Amino acid sequence: MQPPEAEQLLAAALGHHQAGRLPEAEALYRRILSANPNHVMSLQFLGVLAHQLGRNDAAIDLIGKAIALNGRIPECHYNVAAAYQALGRLDEAAAHYAKAIALKNDFAEAHFELGNVLARQDKLEEAAARYRRALVMRQNFIGALLSHPLIF
Repeated sequence: MQPPEAEQLLAAALGHHQAGRLPEAEALYRRILSANPNHVMSLQFLGVLAHQLGRNDAAIDLIGKAIALNGRIPECHYNVAAAYQALGRLDEAAAHYAKAIALKNDFAEAHFELGNVLARQDKLEEAAARYRRALVMRQNFIGALLSHPLIF
């Protein structure tokens, strides 16, 4: 499969994914990966899809492969952190949210989710700082506004 064809299939897969047509998206991600097992974005998005279906171990495996191939994509770290968080593996989740922030400091969602992990670990002052940081970046970040009284 030539790169332009892979990118066209990826665009189609993302369209299905965003529209909630997960079986169609999964089939296209897998088609890309059958031709190129190291296609980073297909690995990542197939991992996101696995997380959405509650298959968090599979999500960690898939997105972990994407990170091994290119660890400089903040969204990969964010997405694998979400799978770790769903499994209650909070230290790993925190480490990946922190890496996402290190790669993209204005990643409001990563600051917010790191705040959620820290709150679950009873690190309330650190959590509050992350919520405030998310609000500085996105003043209309409703989730951060409503999540905890820690931010005020």
